[in-house]
Amino acid sequence: MINISDDEKALYKGVVHKTVTITVPNRNISFTNTDLIKESVSLTERIETERNLSFKGCCASVFSFSVNDFVQDIRGEYIEATIQADEGTEIPLFCGYVETQSNRTFEDYQTDFVAYDPLYKVLDRDVTAWYNGLSFPILVRNMRNSFFSLVGITQETATLVNDNQTLTKTIDDKVITGGDILRWLCQINGRFGLIGRDKKFHYVQLAQAIEGLYPADDLYPSDTLYPRESNASEEILKAVYSAISYQPFHTDWITKVSIVGKDGAIKGSAGDSTGDEFYISDNKLAWGLGNMAQATQALLNEVQGTRYTPADIDAKGLPYLECGDIIIANTRRNVITTYILERTLKGIQALTDAYGSDSDQSRPPYVPTVQAGIDANAAATENALERADDAYDYAGTAKGRADSAYNYAGTADGHAKDAQDTADGAITRIKAIESDYIKTQDLTAVYATIDNLSTKYATIGALDATNANIANLDTKYATIGNLTATNGRIDSLVAGNTVFAAVACQGKVSAAEFAIGGTTFTKQNLNVRLASGGTKLMTYLGWG
Repeated sequence: MINISDDEKALYKGVVHKTVTITVPNRNISFTNTDLIKESVSLTERIETERNLSFKGCCASVFSFSVNDFVQDIRGEYIEATIQADEGTEIPLFCGYVETQSNRTFEDYQTDFVAYDPLYKVLDRDVTAWYNGLSFPILVRNMRNSFFSLVGITQETATLVNDNQTLTKTIDDKVITGGDILRWLCQINGRFGLIGRDKKFHYVQLAQAIEGLYPADDLYPSDTLYPRESNASEEILKAVYSAISYQPFHTDWITKVSIVGKDGAIKGSAGDSTGDEFYISDNKLAWGLGNMAQATQALLNEVQGTRYTPADIDAKGLPYLECGDIIIANTRRNVITTYILERTLKGIQALTDAYGSDSDQSRPPYVPTVQAGIDANAAATENALERADDAYDYAGTAKGRADSAYNYAGTADGHAKDAQDTADGAITRIKAIESDYIKTQDLTAVYATIDNLSTKYATIGALDATNANIANLDTKYATIGNLTATNGRIDSLVAGNTVFAAVACQGKVSAAEFAIGGTTFTKQNLNVRLASGGTKLMTYLGWG
């Protein structure tokens, strides 16, 4: 309610002269009663668009008027309108922009104008880029401050119940409008949005109505009941209203608040089911509230006192009243307490008001909207896909682990075989070598035993061992490059050509004793008949 004195309020309830003034500041144009056609001025304001309270609203006010003999085009221009009763205070009526202008001719040339307040262009404005550019998580307060800085509208100074809640990014729509953001912000704080007469955006709160107790035979005086003062903005008596229609009930108290998530499931609740349950659904900002329990409790505290009698009241025009105000209408049988949820103020001298507030007694059960169903199905599909992806990833991980286990088993098996081979190789024993050609470049071992060596060509590059025993050497060509051993024993030497390499001739063959065919020889007692080539053997041995 606009604050004026009771005496000035009384002027509008009586019969006094009233003046409406409309100015176009950028054009230095002003219209007054003499320019305006009769009672053509009209102002429509509302904060609720649904039958039951949704706490969204955010509707643009509409102001229309008609002017005599005016030909300039003022579409898009900013205008302001005021009204004054007699010599009282000028009350602001409207501020906004001319949207349409139409000319028509009756007896005189007439121009009709329709203007909307600044919300009009904000509600349909695409703010997707702004939303996507925010840094999440973000405080509710910071989001709304950023939004109004974007759209260039001044907010009233206000602290809202969920201002300190954080919001995560939850909206992936291709187009997000300013109306979406405004309504969602207002709803999660239990307020309505409205451009006030002071040109600022207001967060309208519906205060809990305090109904007065009035003298009656069964009330006062009493030991327990006393008169009390109502907190209504206006008491509308029979002299002020012309018609009232109202429901025979008060709306039920809101005793529970629940937030419905994207998938249609309840994400947070506060209160109990003794009265009405207020559901917040299709609010995509609410999906990202950081603390659902705290947010719903704060919201319940804000809205639980909104109880009223749905009514429509036609009365004298009282321009100081605003949407959200509590009014009381005294009928012959009842006292009606309600809110101004919408109003239409018409005329100039014959100024009239029509107030409206609709509602069911109890809110109907929550039924998801078509969009909520689409969102829920989309969320369910998305969740199913995520679960399928998780299952696929898990299966892949399990397969990887199985492969790793298989590889580990193979590696372990290989390690076991390697260990066995190493164990077998600790003692090197060649039972039989039988080949056309055999060439051993190096053979070094503590014990080297060749039981049988039968080959066409046998070449041993080096034989270095503590004991070297060759049981039988049967070959056409046998070449031993180096023989070094403590005991060197050749049990049988049969060869077409038996040659010890030149290194043997240089004394490289050293042995305490040398045995052939079971006979042991030394340099002193070598006395044996040798096959052809034996003489060379003596020479090679260095004993000749």
